[in-house]
Amino acid sequence: MLAAVGPLMTQTAGEVADGVDPRLSTERYLREATLPALEKGFEKAERTREGFEITAPAFVVAPTPRRRSRGHRDDKQQIGFYGSTPAYKPVLELHGWGDWVRS
Repeated sequence: MLAAVGPLMTQTAGEVADGVDPRLSTERYLREATLPALEKGFEKAERTREGFEITAPAFVVAPTPRRRSRGHRDDKQQIGFYGSTPAYKPVLELHGWGDWVRS
């Protein structure tokens, strides 16, 4: 399993790994960026997608008001951390939020 978000690391995952873990992503980014980059890697390595795993981490908040409040805060902090990291800028740029990330 290889952690990857940007196109080159994702392509590398398609070439050499058994799976990819994008950590922070959206359905749109997976469809428009991750899958095409993986396909380039599979093609370059003359592999197929068979048996290749893609994880889909999710931010889940508990249903009770107290836990929901704490969960939202924790999720905001985690998303803020990822969003402040240049490696995740491609995900945010796709949605027009790239200026938010420090270079």
